[in-house]
Amino acid sequence: MSHLDEFDALFKDLRNIERSTFVKEQSLTNILQSKRVKKSWYSKQRFIIPLTSLVACFIVYFFLNTYFSHDNMGVSEEKVELHISSVMVKTSQSDLTFEINSTTKLNTLEINNDDSFMNSLENFISEAEQITTAPNKNLYSYDLNIVLENSQEIKVEIWENGDALYMYDFSEDRYYSSTGQSASNLHSMLVNIPYLPQ
Repeated sequence: MSHLDEFDALFKDLRNIERSTFVKEQSLTNILQSKRVKKSWYSKQRFIIPLTSLVACFIVYFFLNTYFSHDNMGVSEEKVELHISSVMVKTSQSDLTFEINSTTKLNTLEINNDDSFMNSLENFISEAEQITTAPNKNLYSYDLNIVLENSQEIKVEIWENGDALYMYDFSEDRYYSSTGQSASNLHSMLVNIPYLPQ
């Protein structure tokens, strides 16, 4: 309360100063106008801070949503809703590179309308479990360029070793394996594909 008393005293002192009423009215007008300017600036600022916070939250949400969306994921996230529209298959000659590309279709087979193959591949991918390392490849391994219905491509290499079928996802740099019936069905279909050089 002492601050208010000091201000009251200062205003009383201001009244005692001899000035014309015109100058007093002009001072009062200036004080009131400066208060309005400050108030309008404060009212604008009051909306700027929440608006800026809202925009920042939206940007963070957008980037997180984009980062964790299914479009950036490979096989592991697509297990839930995997709808394959076509597959390109080629016997792999190298462990390090994916050998199917859009310019060269030499020794590559495209599978579009084989429901049993597509179902076996979808079941194999959904049953496959992630592993840390995979055993060496046998004589034959296969590069598969899987095109989903949303035009996303998944590039994998599949090979058999012992009782399990293994898969390496090039986009995720992860290994998967499965020993289920769909794995053996898929392997027998890959081995028996006509016109695919072994």
